[in-house]
Amino acid sequence: MRVFLLFLLALTVTAALIDHETKEEFKEFLHKFKKHYDDPVRYAKRLGIYAKNKVDRALHNLKFKNGMVGWEEELNQFADQTKEEFLKRLGLLPGPPPNNTDAIPASVYYAGVRSKRGNIDWRAAGKVGSVKEQGRCGSCWAFSATAVVETCVAIMTGPAPDLSEQIFQDCLETNRCSPGGGHANSALDLAKAYGQSFEKVGYVISGKGQEQLEVMLQGGAVAVGLYADALQFYSRGVIDAPSSDVLNHAVTVVALTTNCDNKSSQCWVAKNSWGPGWGENGYFRVVKGKNAMGISDLLNSAVRCSADSPEKDGLYGPIEYAGRSGYDIDLTKAANAQDCQTACAKRDDCYGWAFDTCGDSCWFKKAGSASYPRGCRASGIVNHQLKIFFSSIGPVYLVMVFLEPSHTEHHKMTDLKRDFTQWQESNEENPAMIELLKADGDTLHLSIGADEQRFQILKTTEGTFKFTTTSNALKKEWLSKVTKETTNKKKLDDILDCATETFLDVMEEAEEEEEQEDEDKEMFDFTAPIKKKEKEESADTKEYLEIGSPAATMRLIRDLKSLNSGDTKSLGFSAEPTIDTRTGLENLYHWKITLFGFDPSSELANDMKRYEKTSQEAFITMEMRFSKDYPYAPPFVRVVKPRFAFRTGHVTIGGSICMDLLTNAGWASTNDIESILIQIRAELLSGNARLDEKNTTPYTEQEAWDAFKRVATSHGWNTDGLNSGSFNHIKDPCPYDELLQREPSHKPTIAPNIPDRGQRYQL
Repeated sequence: MRVFLLFLLALTVTAALIDHETKEEFKEFLHKFKKHYDDPVRYAKRLGIYAKNKVDRALHNLKFKNGMVGWEEELNQFADQTKEEFLKRLGLLPGPPPNNTDAIPASVYYAGVRSKRGNIDWRAAGKVGSVKEQGRCGSCWAFSATAVVETCVAIMTGPAPDLSEQIFQDCLETNRCSPGGGHANSALDLAKAYGQSFEKVGYVISGKGQEQLEVMLQGGAVAVGLYADALQFYSRGVIDAPSSDVLNHAVTVVALTTNCDNKSSQCWVAKNSWGPGWGENGYFRVVKGKNAMGISDLLNSAVRCSADSPEKDGLYGPIEYAGRSGYDIDLTKAANAQDCQTACAKRDDCYGWAFDTCGDSCWFKKAGSASYPRGCRASGIVNHQLKIFFSSIGPVYLVMVFLEPSHTEHHKMTDLKRDFTQWQESNEENPAMIELLKADGDTLHLSIGADEQRFQILKTTEGTFKFTTTSNALKKEWLSKVTKETTNKKKLDDILDCATETFLDVMEEAEEEEEQEDEDKEMFDFTAPIKKKEKEESADTKEYLEIGSPAATMRLIRDLKSLNSGDTKSLGFSAEPTIDTRTGLENLYHWKITLFGFDPSSELANDMKRYEKTSQEAFITMEMRFSKDYPYAPPFVRVVKPRFAFRTGHVTIGGSICMDLLTNAGWASTNDIESILIQIRAELLSGNARLDEKNTTPYTEQEAWDAFKRVATSHGWNTDGLNSGSFNHIKDPCPYDELLQREPSHKPTIAPNIPDRGQRYQL
């Protein structure tokens, strides 16, 4: 309580030091972006972040005015977020994209094609869909892929359709929100195989580099990955931020222009997914030629798309998206394929037609003839019977009424879900871990706590809220307290805040009662001294729960939950906390890792086959240790066995992993265990990892630490606070080197059988 009061006092003092003008601006900011913080602690915290961002933006814009940087910044919808919080909304999965056997390299598909001199602008051609808002979910990859398909279809058929991104979220395994969820090439591959609504992709093209980006842009919009650090407060101008090895956001390049504010001869125009109010009406510009932001490191596009929806047929017959041979009797202009077909139908001598979907030309043909594949064309044969029918009955008006009994309920559900999402956005810490399971009519189905106890919030016809639960743990105290505290409250924010505070109070009271019961039993139990001694002797088995910070423990539980719900075998690794053989307790701060299933064509895969014959293990054994500062500090990762050849695979001579990601300089709190291991696997292969088959002795932890410090120092990486002591605050009851002497729980031939963790933590 004392620590909390000091924290509250610090926030109050900080808020008091902020000038009146900034406070008033913050109020206007909250009103403009429909945000609110009823809790005074959260309000003061967000005000402090806003004030700091205001100062930083002023300094940046001073550089902009002096020509030191090419873009201006503003206090937009992210002005009350720290850099780390902002990065959480980014959704490009870390590491290399999955191998896509259907993708054709740009160097092959566009072989012999030279880039055009001058501008390329699919917006000016009317082939780019509207700017959309991805919301809180890190689904930028799905929006980027959808924008590519929309432009691809428009080039082949006419106007850009408005397609749904949700199909990619629902149908791909990487359908998680932030941090990280997928790659655009996976979405485009799905659109090629099954279509996106009625639209279908002909070919998926992949590439890398500025030249290939320009050539690919000539064929349509291009999905790109980039490092989005410079985008948080972008307002206008041309970004010339440096490239990065980390690509964390996906956008769509739709134009190459010479309108670059005299910052460069040409610049890329990219469409973002943060709404039309962000940046330059939802777009931003990036200087060409420097690979700024890493914009040309990951490229994907689509060509020869089609739209097979019967709804796109015209009034006088089917519309084919192809060219049509035959004698042309006239040439006119039309707004779209349907208008061209209608204009043909009004002429007695027109029986066939063709329309330029990349322009506005409409050709009338004397006789119906065969179609043939051609881009930017729509055509058809006018149905004579339909001409006679419509000319005889005159205008026809079709009125369609859709009766939806649950229409009102649908809007209520949407409103409740929206209100909950807004509460989540303004309550990032969410100490009670309240999660939305389902929004059903007037009811929100929610879970609370690390063990996900279920409860429901029902909105009554009077506008108040009612709580229900089937959890015995919640029924005892929490339900009656929260019902009493929320009587007559009509704002969902107030209800959820009260539910959080009451839950935490009840949990604290339960712990105090349990401690008191233990003390009472000890007074009347003659064996208490013996039990107390046994408890003290085994205290080290629980020390990681007492000394490890709540934030780190909560995040590690979430990482474990995410791994349990996913398919790590397909990603080529297994990961689980180590277990004390005496107590069965899991040590969340110390994990056992195995890597397996490497590319069969790699030298590492051949080495692993030989290693399996001698060791009966077809996997690399590693360990991962976390400090109490996780996720704001990186873990320490090392190989235990087998040993690697010197200077291969980014493995140091002591077995530690040589990656900037695992230092303070390269670390981001949005990384989780899965993303770390994916990147380590990629580094092993990109570094041509080879095994040291002559030395079969496992690495020790001390030599791993020594090698890690030497390498980090030589690279100039910041490792302040990263040392063996920062990870040894947790007394491990079952040291990892001792675990190695035990018989392994699984001996895989290709991939290990991952032990069932379903009952641990009851996740």
